[in-house]
Amino acid sequence: TTPGVVFATPPVLLDLRAATVALLTFASWLSSETSPGEVQVSLDGVTWLTAALVPPSDDWMRVSVDLGAFAGRLVAIRFVFDGTAPDMWRIGRLTLQTAADPAFQIWR
Repeated sequence: TTPGVVFATPPVLLDLRAATVALLTFASWLSSETSPGEVQVSLDGVTWLTAALVPPSDDWMRVSVDLGAFAGRLVAIRFVFDGTAPDMWRIGRLTLQTAADPAFQIWR
């Protein structure tokens, strides 16, 4: 089997220092036969931890990722996908909910 190409979005900084809870939600359409997507979190921009595995789907689905373990910290998140053509991962409507701020949108 030929290994796929690893795709990663640029990191997005999230300030969770005032938060006691944090929940990331987004729309996902992952067209893949073999590879899940990953939501990764970093405290230093070098070491990345997988916060969630996102399963393949045939259409848009809503995904929620509990980032409560990172409340009180400044973190970076990114989306990583190891796929081969014609696999694709579409992501949209990212929202972060915290106890400090009921809801704000990162990007659409």
